[in-house]
Amino acid sequence: MKIKLLYAFVLISGQIGFSQIAKIIKGKITFENFTVSNVEVINSNSKKITTSEAEGNFSIEVQLNDELVFVSKTYELKRLYVTPLTYGKEDLIISLTLKPEELAEVTIFNTA
Repeated sequence: MKIKLLYAFVLISGQIGFSQIAKIIKGKITFENFTVSNVEVINSNSKKITTSEAEGNFSIEVQLNDELVFVSKTYELKRLYVTPLTYGKEDLIISLTLKPEELAEVTIFNTA
């Protein structure tokens, strides 16, 4: 009886120890020290999506080794892999960069 109980305890504790628990990551999205709103934050592993608020704040559920993708029309795509350093943090700062803007062709005439 004691061996069965010990075996059950080892089996259950092993399952709990190796299972990954989802945590919430919170952060702020910025561009040159200004907050950015309406940026989609996508967890590409779990397919969960959220959008940053007016103050640039976001929160999304993640697990270790998930990939977060930050998508906006005016900013370049940014990827963030969830590592043990970022797992469950509540003060992430994500800095975005503007997409390059393609200009139309310019023609210069010599009027002199």
